[in-house]
Order: sequence, then structure tokens, then C-alpha cells
Amino acid sequence: MNQKIFKIGILIIALLALAAGFFLVVSKPGSASSFSDGDQPQVTPDWQQVNSSGFGDQQVEEVSAVESFNGYLYAGTFNPINPLPGQLYDGAQVFRSPDGVNWSAVTVPGFGNTHDIAPPAILDFVVFNTRLYASTGRGNASQIWRTQNGTIWAPMDVTGFSDPDNVDITSLVVYSGKIFAGVANQVNGVQIWRSFTGDNNTWEKVAPAVPGTDPASVTGFAVFGGALHAAVDSDAPAQIWRSYGGEAGNWTTIVSDGFGNSDTTATGGMAVFAGYLYVGAGNTVNGAQLWRTNDGAMWEQVINPGFGDPNNQKIDMVYVFQNQLYVSVNDAGTGIKLWRSSDGSTWERANQDGFGDSNNSGTNYSNAVANFLNHFYVGTANSIDGGELWRMQQPYGVVLSPDNSLSGPVGQTITYTLAITNTGVMTDSYDLIASGQTWNTTLSTSLINLAPSARATFDVAVAIPSSAADQETDTTTITATSQGDSSKTDSAALISTSIAAPVYGVSLSGDESLSGPAGGQVIYTVSITNTGNVVDTFDLLPIGSSWMTVLSSQVVTLAAGHYQVVTITVWIPPTAAALESDQVTIQATSRGDVTKKDAVVLTTVSIGHLNEVFLPCVMNKISVLSSH
Repeated sequence: MNQKIFKIGILIIALLALAAGFFLVVSKPGSASSFSDGDQPQVTPDWQQVNSSGFGDQQVEEVSAVESFNGYLYAGTFNPINPLPGQLYDGAQVFRSPDGVNWSAVTVPGFGNTHDIAPPAILDFVVFNTRLYASTGRGNASQIWRTQNGTIWAPMDVTGFSDPDNVDITSLVVYSGKIFAGVANQVNGVQIWRSFTGDNNTWEKVAPAVPGTDPASVTGFAVFGGALHAAVDSDAPAQIWRSYGGEAGNWTTIVSDGFGNSDTTATGGMAVFAGYLYVGAGNTVNGAQLWRTNDGAMWEQVINPGFGDPNNQKIDMVYVFQNQLYVSVNDAGTGIKLWRSSDGSTWERANQDGFGDSNNSGTNYSNAVANFLNHFYVGTANSIDGGELWRMQQPYGVVLSPDNSLSGPVGQTITYTLAITNTGVMTDSYDLIASGQTWNTTLSTSLINLAPSARATFDVAVAIPSSAADQETDTTTITATSQGDSSKTDSAALISTSIAAPVYGVSLSGDESLSGPAGGQVIYTVSITNTGNVVDTFDLLPIGSSWMTVLSSQVVTLAAGHYQVVTITVWIPPTAAALESDQVTIQATSRGDVTKKDAVVLTTVSIGHLNEVFLPCVMNKISVLSSH
């Protein structure tokens, strides 16, 4: 009797659990899911919208690109060009946030250009040679802009590489020390361009060798097995291109037939995960597909088409976050759908349809996703409310930064400053420990309490022994461990080097000349570099100017070999006549050895009043941007 009651109880519990949806739905290659995509429960972490829709402008239809750079998260938007008269500026805009929640604009719409040349959308970001690059598209000739400090942007190309039919730069990637761009030409199809420096007039087309005839685009790049791969979609069967080195004439098509099905015409993002190269795809008959290879020759499909729903036509985003592979399906009916897998074969839903809003239809391939402060961000297209940016919430998390290397004289103490950030959604405390070192190392605190998204700093002092030999090193690993979840840790490696004979030195970037209107201002950017072999502090002083000159920093401390960018703002007097000029010498002096100095001369030229010159806005803008 007891066994029978027990079995009946188990059966009742199982039926209740099934009715409540407490189960994990999986899909594996070659087997059908138990439920169609529309019937599946929302097996999902929590998500939080971290921007106001459209960043406060309903006309901003999409958060189309997201990237982490120099301690900020950057978001680019799609804002269709407004043809109405009197609308001076519109188009793409860039915002940034220090914490992923609070945002400020760092460009004006369309980079300040008027309708005929304003880019509607930021299509991708990439970091290359300490600068952040942005590519544009969806109308007008494609453009590339870049910034070193995140707030001053300079154009690298605004002409579609001298071809107005190059209307979209859909993807950017860094490979083999060069920056590559996937370009959509509305006449000749897809192209790939590259540059060794990213500078204007340094770009060259490297693929294809023979121009195509069908409109096509690169939907994603990935480096796998030492080669650069490009996913190409068009009305023809989907293709995958590959090159070892990225040189012109060194590209081969390793998939040319839609993975064996001519109805597979669309591609999505690409990512490398657990030894495989994955690429999203779309089949006009069977729905979304996900393909992978471990050698570039043999490909296998790893999901049921459309995750069991043929209405899911294409996988757009393919991205790796915290040892899981995430993909997205564009769905204009119920909204974007995210799936994730820890092995590439077994899948679970990772969000509610459309993040709870069916108007969030999709994301721009893998270009609008990012890992920032150990959070996963996804930008969406929403033509009703404005583009949205969503962050996956985690109860506990921590980021400790940066890894660093400092040098100091023997017998002295060097001090590192580390930043710790609570990346969880719960208030948490973190234990801090040092390990692995032989030199005496002291932390300013062993415990830090932080609210969600809060950030704090602490110091690590390393005493260099008097007996240390010249260039002797010692490594300390600083580890922060969450008390809320001890599995959440992060570490920073600090490498200290002894200097028996300290050397001091300083260098400033070169002389410059800018022009601007009377009553206006120009902004110079000057890099100061510590050319010595020890930490040093430098005093910056403007000398000889008669026009008001303000430095963003007058005292700069730098580790050996490190540099910092300083801005110098010069105000041109309202009474300055055209071609009147003023010079200021910016001098940097080492405090370690006051005989070590360097200087640059900045020459500012007045162009007179704006109503006295032709095209004043263009002249003013070019003078400011030319500081890069």
C-alpha cells in the first residue's frame, strides 16, 4: 500500500511539474524538440533594460552596435535620415556609459553632417591600435570614424572608399595586425578592404579578385585555425570565405552552395567555441540554421531548423559569453529569441520573447552584443518605441582590474591602484588576498563592501628589497572573492621590477597647428610618454601664449613606457582678425630629474568671424578633428 501511494504521489508531482512548465526543453542534431518554439517555457535569466528606448528619441529605431573600450561601453544607433526641411542634423549617433546604465552622447547625430552625407547607422565597432573605430551604412556612401579618447571623433573615410555604391560597412575585425572591413556594394556585391594603420587613404581592397554581380554583404568575421573567415549572404546560396594572411588574391571560398542547400541564402554572425567555428544561417524553406566545423572542410548542422519553428528564418547573433554559446533568432511576430548552450548541441531558451516586448524584433548580427564588466549586453531593433539595450542580470559577480607592471628603485616601495566592481545585482562583500609573491606586499584593505554596479579602488604596496638585482622581477596575484557566491572571483597580476640605476625621461607628441573662428575655440590632443625606466610624475606648463589656454591635466604620473593623452583648449578672442595667430609652448618636466624636459609648440590661427568666411561650419569642424 505504501509503495502504491508513493508511486501515485510521484506521478502527481510529475504531472503538476509538467503542467507548470518546470522542465528543460532541448534540441539536438537529428532529433525533434518536444515542443515547438512558440510553446516553450521561458527558461531564462533575468534581463534589465539599461537605456531609455531610443536613448530618449523614438525615431532612433535600433541600437545597432555595442563595444567595450577604455573602461566605457559604447553604443551606436540607427536613426533614419529625416527628409523634412529645417531638420539640420540626424542620423547615426554614439553614446557611452561607465557602468552600462548611465549614458551620455559623445557625438551629435550623423557626426554633425547634413543630410546628403550623414550616415544613418553605426553598423559595427572594433578596437584597433588603441583607437575605437566605427563603420556606418544604410544610406549614403559608407564611412569609417575613429576616436582615441572616446569623445573626439575623426573621419578616416567618408566616400565609400571613393565609390558611392559602397553603402554599408557591415563588419569590422582585427587580424594579423591589420584592420579589415566587410563592404556591401549595391552594384558589385560584397568586398573586403583592409588597412595597416586605419588612417585615411591607406585602405585597399583585398577580395574578391573579380567583382561580383549580386548585392551581398559580410555578416560576420572570425579568426579560426590561423585564418580569417567571412560569412557572406545574398540572394544566391550562402558562402564562407577564408584567407591565411588576408592578402589580396589569397582568398578561397570554402562554402559556396549554402552548405549543400540552395535555399540557405542567409548568414549571420560567427564565433569560435570549444574548438569549433560556428556560423548562423537562414533557409527560406526550413528556417534558421546553425552550422559548425572543426577543420573548415566538414560542416554539420547543430540545431533543428528554426529550433522547431519554421517561422524562425535566420540566426543573426552568434556570441560566446562565460563559457556558453548564445545565438539569436529574429522574429518580427513575437520578438527576438535568444538560445544558449554549454556544448553546442543541447540548447535552452535564454530570454523571454522580445525581452517581454514583441516590438524588439532582432539584433544586428553579432555587432550589437558585448561583454562589459562581466555582463552580457544585447542591442535590439524596435521601430515602435526606439532601439533598446538589455543586460543579463547575475546575482553575484566581480571584476578586478587592471593587470599592471611597475618598476622602482631598489629599497623603495611602489604602489599599484586596483579597481573592483560589483557586477552582480546584489549588494556584496569581497575578500582580497595577495598570493605568489616573495617581496613584501601590503593591501590597503582586505575587505570591500559594494552595492550593485558600484566601484571602489584600493592600493597594493610592494617593497622592493635593497638586495634586489637590477631588473629582478616579482609577481603578485591579487584575488577578489565574492562572499555571496565564492565561485565568483577575479584576479589581477602585478609584475614589479627593480631598478638599480633609475633613468628619467619624457616625450611629447609633435608640434601642431589648428585654425578656428574668432570667439571660438580649438582643442589639441598631446600625448605625454614616460621614456624613463621608473614611475615618474611630470608637470605640464603652458608658456608664451597670449590667448587663453587651458590644459585638461597639469600633473601626470606615469609608469615607465606608459603614456597619457592631455587636451589643450585655446580660446580665440572675439577681436582676432583673420589670419591672426598665437603660439603656446607646452612643456613637460620630470620631477625625478628636473633636467629632463620636452616641449611642443601649438600654433592657433584665427579665420575671422563666421559671417566673413565661406562654409564656416565645415571649416570649424575640420580644424577640431584634425587634432587626430
